[in-house]
Amino acid sequence: LAQTYLTIAGGLAETMRHDVALYGLEHGMKFDPRRVEILGEYIFISDLTTGITPKKAYQNRRLYNERFMLPITKDRGPHTNNRDLNRKLKIGYISSDFFNHSAFTTFRAMLFEYDRDAFEVYAYGSVEKEDEITESMRAVVTQ
Repeated sequence: LAQTYLTIAGGLAETMRHDVALYGLEHGMKFDPRRVEILGEYIFISDLTTGITPKKAYQNRRLYNERFMLPITKDRGPHTNNRDLNRKLKIGYISSDFFNHSAFTTFRAMLFEYDRDAFEVYAYGSVEKEDEITESMRAVVTQ
């Protein structure tokens, strides 16, 4: 049943019925909460939906992290980075969505509106469809 909800939601999203697609994906997650594709599609369609608050978008990603990322990273060792409080913090973003894409709307502010005196921002991506967003982003990140 989870696959059925995923397939139907994809079709609904293509016809711009995002709210109904999200409703179906919520049911799909109830049938198979460990299915990474369902929550991934839920996040993607949520990003396209008006009315999804930044708080809700954050909660969706936290859930994804808890279900799918923490279990595979729980055994990693401690960080050995420089802990000097007066240094600039280096932040790196990795994405294939550094263009006009739904996911970019979620992290756009982090790339364009950060304190350049406190942070060095690096962006690593494999963008196939470069556009004006890609170019403007290159101008604001450290590298």
